[in-house]
Parts: sequence; structure tokens; C-alpha cells
Amino acid sequence: MGKIIIVGGGIAGVSSALSARKQNQEDEIILLEKEKYVGYLRGNLPYIISDSIRNYGTIIPTTHYLIKNRVNILLSSFVKKIDLNNKKIIFIDPEKHERALSFTKIIIATGTVPVKLNVRGCELNDIFELKTIEDAIKIKESVMKNRKVAIIGGGLVALKTAEALLKKKCKIVMISPEKEILYKIFDKNFGQIIREKIEKSGIEVITENKVKAFYGKGKVEAIETEKGIIPCDYSILALGVKPNTALAREIGIPLGKYEGIIVNEKMETERENVYAAGDCVEYTDFITKEKTPIQTTTLAIQSGEIAGKNAAGGNEKIGRVISNICAKIFGFEIASVGITCREAKDLKKKILSTNTSRHPMYSKANSYINLIFDGENKRLIGAQMIGKRAATWGNFLALAIIKEVKIDEIAYFCNSYSPFLEEPIAAIVGAAKTIIDSIG
Repeated sequence: MGKIIIVGGGIAGVSSALSARKQNQEDEIILLEKEKYVGYLRGNLPYIISDSIRNYGTIIPTTHYLIKNRVNILLSSFVKKIDLNNKKIIFIDPEKHERALSFTKIIIATGTVPVKLNVRGCELNDIFELKTIEDAIKIKESVMKNRKVAIIGGGLVALKTAEALLKKKCKIVMISPEKEILYKIFDKNFGQIIREKIEKSGIEVITENKVKAFYGKGKVEAIETEKGIIPCDYSILALGVKPNTALAREIGIPLGKYEGIIVNEKMETERENVYAAGDCVEYTDFITKEKTPIQTTTLAIQSGEIAGKNAAGGNEKIGRVISNICAKIFGFEIASVGITCREAKDLKKKILSTNTSRHPMYSKANSYINLIFDGENKRLIGAQMIGKRAATWGNFLALAIIKEVKIDEIAYFCNSYSPFLEEPIAAIVGAAKTIIDSIG
């Protein structure tokens, strides 16, 4: 009988544990998590701030199912060291005692850590991060109506947090160092469209601006940026996250360009009997063929399933991996799949794109789409959408990328049609037709 220890109780760790149990009914399975909760979806945290979610239990998976599947859960347990030579882990338990556990296989599912902003005054009170349920509760209980909140960052977490605080009647300014908001997943022109939409709600957006210092007596009162001083009552740091790989680095597991753990298709690291899954990993992007962190919930679940199954004696491989992101913010849907035009150009790819196309006959005026094709083989490599059913069509286009669908196959795809449900020519079909028309 083996003994599998999973370090990290996020969605990847929980997925690993359940998959390992499904594969092997005899192995002992232990899951260690430094927080008080396991397996909750961090995308729900802004909804705690806005009071859209008041019962936190609705987003925290019950531990009963894990216990039913004979997974031993150790909460509030911080892993201090992994000793591969002696196959032991050293951890600090809730009573602050140091303990050791032996293992035969180990799965690292340590997730991410926030990108820090190391400038003067960052230790002042009322400067928050949003990574845990406790963070969300602290922000919710601290931030008061009609006060000014400066959100540092321009990604999805920053936007969702801004929306949540707007519902609490706060005054919001977003300060992003990037050229446009959502710059990592959208091209600049799409970011500008989204920016215009959120600015109409009363949020001030300042891009290409870095924070130099925080000022205040005990608590933050103003932020010094490259473009001047911005007064505020609170600040929230949302500059993104990076793989949490301190433990992996200490035991000599190779890390990639972005400091994520390098794994193969079976989620095995280069150290024997050590697997990794979730947001701490660098995956091989199907389009670019390069190792990169792809930090999405579904990929965390799937990579956890593969790692757990194989650690328990299976022989499963993960499928083709691409970025696939969707969200609903400020009342409209957005989706981004594959790579952006900017990324394609960085890779020296010749591309064909629609550049915020709207089909002249059928597409709705408030919907935008950009399809990106490889100019050499005419295969779809990316797409960005704003508007109704963006998430649904985004998943369709993600599958099209993985299946190497070409431009003419989308242009002559016969989508379903029904009044008030779908257009005679769907937006993606119209966009593909626009490209074909442009190239003759």
C-alpha cells in the first residue's frame, strides 16, 4: 500500500486527492492545506466583497465528500520542508508544533502567490490583497461607502474587485502599469473597448502608470505614481500572481521561464515520485509549443485529475492545452482563447485577423469579435469576443483551435438560428467570412 501526500488544498489538490482515490482504493491519501478551507474557487472572492455571496459555505466544498473517500485532510497546516532523500515532509500543525509524515508519492499543488509591490509605504494599513476568503472578508468589513479606493492592476481580478466595490458605493480609480486593461489576454484595441464600457460606470482608469510609493500616517492616504499623486482611503493590490514554487525550488525541481514547475504530459516532475498540478505548473502551450503558466480553474482540475491518477498507479496524459478565459463584468460577457495578435507577432507569425469585426448584416452593434488565424496554414490560433454568448462561443473556438480548424471551415459553418436566440449568421461565422472576403 502506498502513501500519497498532496501539498496544497486548492481545487487542483482536491481534484488530485479524489482522482487518486478513484484510481486506487488501497493507498493512504493525505492532503495538507495552510488555510482553514479546501477547494474553494477564488473567482468567487469579489462576490463576497459585494455581498452577492453572503453565505460563504456555498463556495466552500464540504469536506464530507473527501472524508467519505477516505482522504485525510490536515487544515491550517504549513509545509516547511520536503525531504526527498528520506521521503518525509515536515510541517507545522495548527498548534504550531512541528510534525513529520512519510510518503511514497507526493503531489505539489501549491497554487500561486500574489505579485508583490515593494515600494515605500507598502506596509501601511488599509492596503489589501485579494487571495483568500479572509482577504475578501477583511476588505468587505473595512471599506466604507463613499470612500475612494485605488486598485493597483488592470487584470480580471482588478476589474471584478472594482465592480464589487462600485456596488458598495465606493469611488474607484484603477492604476495599471500595462498599456491597457486586460492587456495580457486581450489586444490593446479590445482593452480600449472594455475600458470605455467600465468608465461609463464611473470608474477612473489610468494605464501605463506605475506606483512609486504609498503615503499616510499609519494608514494609506495617497499614492505617488509616475503621473502624479492620487489621494485614496484604501488601496487593493491586484498586480497578478506567479507560481508558488518555493518548496519545489528547495528540493531542486527544475523551474521554467516563469518560475513554474516543469512537468511532462503525465504531470511528473523531473524528480522521481514527485508530481505537480494546478497554477504552480508551466504547461506546454499547444499553439506556441512553449512552457508557460496557464492559470485557469478547469485546467487546475484536469491537471489534478491526471496527477492524482498517475500517482496512484495510472498512466494518463493531459490533452492539448491552451488559454481559455471568460468572464461577465459590468453586465457584459468577454472571452479570450488561444493567443493574441500581439503574442503572435512576437512569435514572428504571419496572421490573418478580423480586428474587432462586426458582420454588416447580422451581428449586434454591441458585440465585437476578433478571430486570429495563422497566415501560413490558415488554422485558428486565437479569438477575442465582447458581447452576448461570448463565453459559449469562446469554448467553441477553443475546441476549434485544439482540433486545428481552418478559416474556411468556420466561414461556412452552418450555425443554428432562432429569433431572440441566435443570428442567421453567427458572429464568428461573419468574422471568418470578413477575412475570406479581404483576401479574395
